[in-house]
Amino acid sequence: LKDNLQISPKYQHTADISQRIVNILNTFEGNNLLVLDDADDEFNQIRRILPLNANWKIIATSRFEFDSFPSLTIGSLTKNATIELFYKHYYLHQNDEIIIELFEPLDYHALSVELFAKTAQFHKLPLTDLKKRVLSLSFDFGKKTNINSDHSTVLIDNLGRYYEKIFPIDSNPKDEIEILRKFALLPSVFVEINDLFKLFTITPKQEEQFSYNLNRLVQKGWLSNLYTAYKLNPIIRKFIEYKFTFDFGFYEKQVTKVRHLLSVDTVKDSPVSTFKWLPFGQQIIDTFEFIDIEIVTLANNLALRYRDNGNFAAARNILEQVLKYDTKIYGDDSSMVMLSLANLGNVLSDLGEYNLAAEYLERSLNAATKNYPAGHPKIAVRQSNLGIIYRDLGRVDEAIELLEASLASDLITYAKDDPTVAVRQSNLALAYKDFGEYTKARDLLEESIATTIKHYGKMHPRVALRQSNLALVYKAMGEYRKAVDLLETALKADKENFGEVHPKIAVRLMNLAIIYLEISELSRAKERITTSLSVALVTLGEHHPDTEAIKKMYDKIYRVA
Repeated sequence: LKDNLQISPKYQHTADISQRIVNILNTFEGNNLLVLDDADDEFNQIRRILPLNANWKIIATSRFEFDSFPSLTIGSLTKNATIELFYKHYYLHQNDEIIIELFEPLDYHALSVELFAKTAQFHKLPLTDLKKRVLSLSFDFGKKTNINSDHSTVLIDNLGRYYEKIFPIDSNPKDEIEILRKFALLPSVFVEINDLFKLFTITPKQEEQFSYNLNRLVQKGWLSNLYTAYKLNPIIRKFIEYKFTFDFGFYEKQVTKVRHLLSVDTVKDSPVSTFKWLPFGQQIIDTFEFIDIEIVTLANNLALRYRDNGNFAAARNILEQVLKYDTKIYGDDSSMVMLSLANLGNVLSDLGEYNLAAEYLERSLNAATKNYPAGHPKIAVRQSNLGIIYRDLGRVDEAIELLEASLASDLITYAKDDPTVAVRQSNLALAYKDFGEYTKARDLLEESIATTIKHYGKMHPRVALRQSNLALVYKAMGEYRKAVDLLETALKADKENFGEVHPKIAVRLMNLAIIYLEISELSRAKERITTSLSVALVTLGEHHPDTEAIKKMYDKIYRVA
């Protein structure tokens, strides 16, 4: 669907892709039906942008139930459908009676039928021999297995053990077993083969054999493929978990690789390219407890990328665990705890919990002063973070004091056109704006933007942020056209980097709506604020301070209109 609707590859996040699809589908005329097949837990991320407009109806097939959708339970396959599905993948010979005898105790479970057929076909196993293997087991075949429609329950666990007894994994080549075990630590999504090369550290010399092994596993039914992408059959996943424990020693290289894929050099890189790896990091921390520094570091990287991607709640949850671990291992005033406090404080700020954020950032600054000498860059960044929160709390005098100290310190450490100095200039400029010192704010931001463009290029997210800040200063100075031009430029860059469904987009659109209202362009103001509110509700929720501010502006604009 994504390809058929020509959705740009720049959209990586599920919510962004889904929003683009919904926007396009809403242009279709007449009565339409959207069928979502095999909707999984990821569906929860997008259901708030559904339903489509009134001429669309939606049907979703799923192994899960979703609160906001009426559900209809569908039974298992019929006998005839079971036979037809089995013969679709098994063509050595036919014996309908044996097929019914094999799958009647399993309630004709479709995934089991397909898996058994593919594996039996691969091994050239006659149906009579398959029956013998089944009957030799201790399972009570005269009594139906407890099967329901949710693959996350005991069903898949039982089937995994059952299947492993019929087709023991130990009979497979060692290379294939290793691949299956590695797949068990991946999310249940199709993964492109080039990404598998990265995740499993496959060298160019190993690629041909690796690809051959993948295709053998597809033939057996143990992997599914979609063109050049692969994922593990959920039944096989369960018997891998049953047969092999998740031994961190086996997975350490894979964990390290994902940690690297989620890391960002904040001086050089944009975080956008890392977003595709978020589910991979999440799968790892869902599997392993915080038993190793490698996992904790990965978790920290994952949380920071969630923050970049606008998923502040997920970032907070992880960072609270990281802080707990670091405090236990390193002590309250350690440099590691200093970093964890700062990261969590910044996310709390994103969530609008400014007082709690200030508490964590004050503790972080206190730890920094205990671990580093006066004027150290680690202290400067803590001062800057805390200054931003004080500004959000309306404590502008204290904010300016901290932000000026931070900038002065970094000007000693770095060159004037260093990216770190540009960050400090931008933060201080906003405090000056709040204090009514618009000329100082403008000059600092113009310097900051020039430095940021020099180091990152015009389309980098940091450039868009500085442009947006300068636009707010221009607005305060009454230079509305300059403000509009800068905000539209920043909005274009943010859409390019983050897609159309991100907290940054909501804020940019609100600021544009405010200025369009000031210059009496009401239709544009209404368009911007309506989209802003829609995005904010999806990404921030209705109770976030930014959403509440957008709601107030929405009401104001529509009263005027």
